[in-house]
Amino acid sequence: MPFPDFDPVLIHIGIFAIRWYALAYVAGILLGWRYALGLAKDARLWPLRGPIATSEQIDDLV
Repeated sequence: MPFPDFDPVLIHIGIFAIRWYALAYVAGILLGWRYALGLAKDARLWPLRGPIATSEQIDDLV
């Protein structure tokens, strides 16, 4: 099976290059952040004591 031949660089801006895997990291961090905020705000998940973290604490974690 041959190795796929594709350019790992999405776009060049001068000497700065944005790579595909960097976008995967950024997308994963942003999606995980939004997911954690959604879980913290859902009162049905925390019926007894409330959420274990506030939105500000999750922001600080990220």
